[in-house]
Amino acid sequence: MHEDLIVNRIISKDAKTTMIVGRLTPKAGNTIGASKHIMQDINRYIQEEKESGYKFYLAGGPVVNTTFSSLGQYDVKNFIPLVILIAMLLLWIIFRKISGVFLTIAVVVFTFTIVLALQTIFGYKLNNFTANMPVFIIAIGIADAMHLFWIYLLGRKAGLDNYAAIHDTLEKNLLPTFLTSITTAVGFASLGISDIVPIKTLGLATANAAILAFIITVLFVPAALAILNIKVKVTANKTAQNTLGDFSKKYARFIIRHDNKIIIATLLLFGFIAILNQTTTKIS
Repeated sequence: MHEDLIVNRIISKDAKTTMIVGRLTPKAGNTIGASKHIMQDINRYIQEEKESGYKFYLAGGPVVNTTFSSLGQYDVKNFIPLVILIAMLLLWIIFRKISGVFLTIAVVVFTFTIVLALQTIFGYKLNNFTANMPVFIIAIGIADAMHLFWIYLLGRKAGLDNYAAIHDTLEKNLLPTFLTSITTAVGFASLGISDIVPIKTLGLATANAAILAFIITVLFVPAALAILNIKVKVTANKTAQNTLGDFSKKYARFIIRHDNKIIIATLLLFGFIAILNQTTTKIS
């Protein structure tokens, strides 16, 4: 208690708390599943000392690794279903049709199932990063499918028959959804250059999901609509969509009128951010 290098470093000043350090043999952490086995042994020791009255607080690499793994499993079991339920609720509020909800969610489920199968085939394991991949797939898949379904509904409300409405929605959405899917895939694929395996896996898997979501959307959704032939009431009165339609037209005219100014302002803004970031990095 009179050694300065020990007090408040290894043992507390009141001698009620101390540190127990366990060192792994060289390269022990490289063994597959090492963290899990280490934590099982440590937890067994702690359980044996449960009646002693001492409290143990764990830290270190194996603790962090197993915690991330358990958090990933928790997200898959609890958080992901909650996100899907919220997405279904919002889709119901938007479409007011069960068919729109389940067609959109079906794209997400099919996409995730295929991506997960491909990961298994190629030997990639689920980790704390890829455990949250369904959230990205939900955002990507819903965006594609709901655009098709929305334009389909507008076409049917305008008086188009089932096949004409399907043709109309594909004609209007095929190129935009393709371009957004490609750019999304390229963005996530850029994570593939990372040396950190979980990040690389997440990037490549989500990039594949973006492309698969597009393919499933343009194949599955129109085919399902052709079979279902959803009944939609023709509405000659378009007051319900006038507010949003007028705003969209005004916004489009603003963009077209000030296109060069917007591009220049955007380039200047991001150039300033890049210079500021580089300066901050040099200072740090």
